[in-house]
Amino acid sequence: MVDYVEDIYKFYKVFEEGTKILVSSHVAAPEGKLKTVYQKYSSEQFECVALHPPTAGPGLVFFERTIRALSRAFTIFVL
Repeated sequence: MVDYVEDIYKFYKVFEEGTKILVSSHVAAPEGKLKTVYQKYSSEQFECVALHPPTAGPGLVFFERTIRALSRAFTIFVL
């Protein structure tokens, strides 16, 4: 049982780190190395997807809450 909970916890921690990297890249894109890509996806041809806020999706909020809940549960379970 502990291995199963630990595997889920590790998965969500990796997902959380990946999410942080994606959001920070999105925020830095207009002035960073990805400026050309940002301009491309800011065009109407690509429906201006680069102009949307990085945390606009409800799925990200769900995963953040799940990660927090798993962190608390894992801490309680192990202790």
